Amino acid sequence: MLAPGIGLIGDDDIAVTNSSLSTAIRLSLFEKGMDPEDFALLSFGGAGGVHACEVAEELGMGKVIFPAHASTLSAWGILWSDITHDLSATQIGLFAELAPAMGEKARGLEADARRLLAEDGVPPEACAFAFAVDLRYAGQAFDLRVPLETADFSPEGVAAATAAFHALHRQRFSYDEPSVPVEVVALRLTAIGRLAKPAPAPADAAQAGTATTTRPVHGRGGPVETPVWTRTAIGTTPVPGPAVIEETYTATYLPAGWTIRSHASGALIATRSATH
Repeated sequence: MLAPGIGLIGDDDIAVTNSSLSTAIRLSLFEKGMDPEDFALLSFGGAGGVHACEVAEELGMGKVIFPAHASTLSAWGILWSDITHDLSATQIGLFAELAPAMGEKARGLEADARRLLAEDGVPPEACAFAFAVDLRYAGQAFDLRVPLETADFSPEGVAAATAAFHALHRQRFSYDEPSVPVEVVALRLTAIGRLAKPAPAPADAAQAGTATTTRPVHGRGGPVETPVWTRTAIGTTPVPGPAVIEETYTATYLPAGWTIRSHASGALIATRSATH
C-alpha cells in the first residue's frame, strides 16, 4: 500500500500532466476559432486512457471515445498510411497579379509529383493531388494556408480562393478585411500515392460481464476501492465510474461521474454525467 505522501505526489504528477494536455488541446482549437465543448475527445496511445476522461473534464467535454486497439494506433497508422510528397513554389506578391503565372507553376509541381510517385511504384490511377496557397493581407507577416478544390487561377478561381481566405481569417482571428489587398506567399501541392490497406483485425466481441476484482486506486480525494474490468466485459449497459478497464497493452481509468459502454465498432464510449 502506498504511503499517503506518495499518493499525493502521484496526484500532483497526474494533475500537471492533465493540465498540460488540456492546455495544448484548448490552444490548438482556439487558434482555429473552435470551442472544445463542441467536440468529443479521442483517446489513443498506451497512456491515453489513464488521462482522457479527466482531460475531457478540464476542457468541458462530455464524451470520450476509446477505439479498439487504441494503444497500437501509431503502428496501425504506419501500416495504413499512403505515400505523400509535399512540394512548394515560392511566389510573393499580390495574388490577383501573380495568378496568371501560377497555373504554369502548378503544372510544373504536378509533373514533378507524378515523377516522384512513379519512382515510388505508384500507378497513375492511384495518384491524387491537393493544391493549396499561402495567403495573407498585404503588410502582414503571417499567412494562412487555403486549400484549393482545383488549381484554377482564372479570375473566378482567384475570387473563390480569396473569399475562402477571408472566411478562414475571420474564423481564425474573429475578423477579416475584404477591402485590403491579398498577397500570395507560396503555392503548395501534396501528392498522395494510395496504397492497399491491410484488413483490420476484428475487435474482441463485447460480452456483458462483471468486474473481475477490486483494488484501491488513488484518485482525486484519496484512495478508493475501485472495480477492475476487462475490456471485453464492458457491454452496452453503461458501467459507472470509478472503474479501471484493463486490456493487453493498456488500461483506462474511468473517474466517478462518468459511465462507459461498448459500441458496435469495438470502441468504448465514456459519457460524463450532466450533474458532474
